[in-house]
Amino acid sequence: MEAEIELTDACKWYEKQQPGLAKKFLSETKRYLRLIAKNPFQFDVKVSNRYRFAVLKTFPFLLHTGSKKRQTLYM
Repeated sequence: MEAEIELTDACKWYEKQQPGLAKKFLSETKRYLRLIAKNPFQFDVKVSNRYRFAVLKTFPFLLHTGSKKRQTLYM
């Protein structure tokens, strides 16, 4: 739930910066979410080997998943 709020807030912020930018941000975020769902182990492990991080290429935004047992997504 918190990740959804952060995503919504980020989309609103990007749209205020430039019309249409939120759509590009959301598209890139969805692409990374698909990559994470397909193979979360392709991303770097940080913080005591508990979290994997994916940094968006175009936007300064970080997605991370929880421990190996849980595939929770955080933003």
